[in-house]
Amino acid sequence: MNPEEFGLFLRQLRKERDMTVRRLAELSNVSQSYITNLENNKRGIPSPDVLKKLSGPLQLKYSELMYRAGHLTEEEFEVYRKIEARSEALDERLKKVIDILSTDGKFNSEVIRDLLPIFNNEFFSGYQFNYVFIFEDTVKKLEVNPEYDISEILEEFQQYFNTIDVNNYLLKYASDNVKEEIVKELEKIAVKHNLLESNTHDLVEFLKKENLSYRDHPINDYHLKLINAYLEALFSEKT
Repeated sequence: MNPEEFGLFLRQLRKERDMTVRRLAELSNVSQSYITNLENNKRGIPSPDVLKKLSGPLQLKYSELMYRAGHLTEEEFEVYRKIEARSEALDERLKKVIDILSTDGKFNSEVIRDLLPIFNNEFFSGYQFNYVFIFEDTVKKLEVNPEYDISEILEEFQQYFNTIDVNNYLLKYASDNVKEEIVKELEKIAVKHNLLESNTHDLVEFLKKENLSYRDHPINDYHLKLINAYLEALFSEKT
C-alpha cells in the first residue's frame, strides 16, 4: 500500500470498530493530529512502533498492519503469523493452567508448596511485584524439609500472587521462552495434583501393559528384557 491507500485502510478499520479519532488516540497513545494526518494522506507510512501502538485498539494483529504498511514482505508476514499463533497458544495454556490451579483468583492452598520455588526468582522482582524474596526463607526450609509447615504464609502468598496479577505480569513482561518454562512448571504441578492429565507417557510404564505386539508379532518377556536393556544402554550414554 502507498501512504494514501494505507490512510484509507486505517480510516475504514477505525470506523468498523465504531471508534472516533479521539478515542483511538486515547487508547493507542498516538496523537489525534497524527492519526488524522495519516488518514488524510498528510503523513507517510507510520513506523513499526506506531503500528504496534495502533494494533491493539484496532483489534488487528501487529503483523498484518506491518504487512499492509509495507514493512513486511509476504514471506516475512507468514513467519510473523506463525510466531504470533505460537504466542497466542502459549497464552491460552498459561490461562488454562492458572485457572486449574486456582479458585476465585487465588491459588489453591494445596499447590502453594510447589509454587513457591517458581515464584522465588528474579523474574518476579520487576515493576509489578517489587519482589524482594519475601518467601525466600520458607523456600530454603522446604529444601531441607519438604514437609515444612507453610500454613503461616498461605494467606500472604495468595494475596501477593493473586492470579490476575500473575497472568497479566507474564503476558506483559515475559518472553515466549520464559513464559513457556513457567507454563511447563505450572503444568507439572497440575499433573502432580491430578488436576491435569499428563501429555507425556513413560515408556517403562507402557511396556508393562499386556498383549503388546510389533507388526502383529507378539512381544514376550524375553523381548521386553532386550528392549529394556537397549533403552538403559541408550540413555545411560546420553547421561
